[in-house]
Amino acid sequence: MSLARAAVGPLLAFTLVAVAFPVGSQASDDLRVPQSLAEPAEDLRDGLTQVADADTIDEARQAHDDAVRGPADQLLPYANDLADRSGDLLATYLDRLDEQLATGNLSDARSLASAGAQLVADDVQPVAERWDRNRTALAAGPVQATDEGPAVALVLVNPPPGSIAAVDASLTLEAATPRSASLALGQGETTVDPANGTVRWASFDASAAASLATDGAQPVALGEARIDPTGDTIATNVTVHDLLDADGQSTPAIGLASDREVPTDGTGLPTTWLALGGVALGAVGLGLWVQRWEP
Repeated sequence: MSLARAAVGPLLAFTLVAVAFPVGSQASDDLRVPQSLAEPAEDLRDGLTQVADADTIDEARQAHDDAVRGPADQLLPYANDLADRSGDLLATYLDRLDEQLATGNLSDARSLASAGAQLVADDVQPVAERWDRNRTALAAGPVQATDEGPAVALVLVNPPPGSIAAVDASLTLEAATPRSASLALGQGETTVDPANGTVRWASFDASAAASLATDGAQPVALGEARIDPTGDTIATNVTVHDLLDADGQSTPAIGLASDREVPTDGTGLPTTWLALGGVALGAVGLGLWVQRWEP
């Protein structure tokens, strides 16, 4: 995640209305959050240690197949969101480890496995353990109909205790072109890049004293992007740059990828899935502003 600095601002009081998923909507089936990331992180660390301790290239290859591939597949899609550059470095280590095992270079394979195991232990596993406590995630909601055409929402799943003070996240689309975007919570900015199919939301003026009026079971829409789909299904992927909790501290969160159908109501228009369901973000207390450094 990118760095963020929070500072106490002027006293303010306001109420922000969020958008909630109706029970039984498509979102409840599609927003599948991993049950744990600490477990695959620990398994990956142990598997890389086995490769580093191997006496022969065959032992190293077997340990890699048995104890590294599985947990790596579970962890790597979220490693960048959790650990930023350390997540990228882990992916590089694992790619190079594959290459050295394929060419039979035991010495380099052991060195890479050892470095990877240490990286997981120092920079990835501790954040994964923190993430497991709440399993906070951001994702794109199903396609909905609006007055301005089809749209998808940026959805918060499992809000951290006390809710959030700021969010900075990007959505990447395939088979759809974003046209515009808006925030549902707080003040901030949106950036739309139609050529690359990306939308970025940065809401940095929500209250540090905010709390969501929900038990955490219902996903909440934080923003919306109007899109032009080019097919019946679009692919979506969210990257979390930063998420601050109510105390202004970075909290672990991951972005989810999903495929979204473009439903029709018989007239060729997408059907509406979101309801303005009375879930509110109430805030009375100290304001928060966030200065962000782009990654």
